[in-house]
Amino acid sequence: VDLATELANAFVAHRRVHHVVYDDVRPALERLRGRYRMALLTNGASDLQREKIAGAGLAPCFDEVLVAADIGISNPDPRLFRAKLTRLRIEPQAAVMLGDSQSRDIQGAAAVGMRTIWVNRTGLPRRNGVTCDLEVANLTECVEWITARAPMR
Repeated sequence: VDLATELANAFVAHRRVHHVVYDDVRPALERLRGRYRMALLTNGASDLQREKIAGAGLAPCFDEVLVAADIGISNPDPRLFRAKLTRLRIEPQAAVMLGDSQSRDIQGAAAVGMRTIWVNRTGLPRRNGVTCDLEVANLTECVEWITARAPMR
């Protein structure tokens, strides 16, 4: 086996067992869990995404985990967001999307009428034409905003 193949295999193995979960994620999810129906929506290969979610221990925090590849649509296609809303039995105006990608998460959710929170951990500039209801640097900042504006289950 050549070095490039060995490194590629090592990278894949390493990525599958190391899951970065920011310190604010679990506390925020625990504050919202049980009060709201919550879904995790992600792009990528289904097996890898589900493995990462399980490895990070986040799956039990959500009522629904939807991997775009499972239904053959990816962000920012509005059909993906509609599918998520249908599965949760939530109208778009009653839903809030938290996402870190302006082009995939925020634009896609806004296109179907959802409220949006852009989680901008690195201080990126806002892209032209992209609007959100709230921009935060971490999840702690958005929990109060959600609980003050979103109806409970």
